Amino acid sequence: MGFDPKTVADGVWVGLSILSLTIAFQHILLSTLVDGFRDRLFALRRELFLLVADSKIAPTDLAYVSFRRHLNGMIRFAERITFMRLAFTGIFVWWRFGAEGMRSMHDSELRAFDSIPDVEVRDALKRIHRKMSVAGALHIFASSPIAWLLTLLAAPVLVLVGLVTGTIDTIKKHILSEVSDRIECDVETLIGAA
Repeated sequence: MGFDPKTVADGVWVGLSILSLTIAFQHILLSTLVDGFRDRLFALRRELFLLVADSKIAPTDLAYVSFRRHLNGMIRFAERITFMRLAFTGIFVWWRFGAEGMRSMHDSELRAFDSIPDVEVRDALKRIHRKMSVAGALHIFASSPIAWLLTLLAAPVLVLVGLVTGTIDTIKKHILSEVSDRIECDVETLIGAA
């Protein structure tokens, strides 16, 4: 097999194409995704602030303070929230504290919400927390090619499990609800910017 200039040119072309796509992903798409994620978090922080402004919850309430800190931390470090960091953190926490420790860490903020006597405010905080979790999950998925690949591998299995267990309608409703919430947030952001 001898030197074939066409094969070399094709290889260089493919290499430059991959390099161009990587640069576009890292410097254009990724920064746009992070900005969109931050916009959704700012909208959720505004909802949280409105609960205080409407005197539904005290600004010194432990549930409000810890949730506000959590949101502010996510806003500040949004570009560092990645699939691989989440995976490594989850593995470390599971290794260090076990499954019960992971569940306890996740549920600590929700337990603080349960200390609020007003059911309407408690439900509003849980709804904002759920939206924050979904926004984080969507951000991690949208910004990670590894998550795209894992989703492509896991989606058929999850659909089959949903069909076998009869929960596919619930899954569809939940996904459609989250997508419509995200679209509503994006529309509010665009209207606010205009």
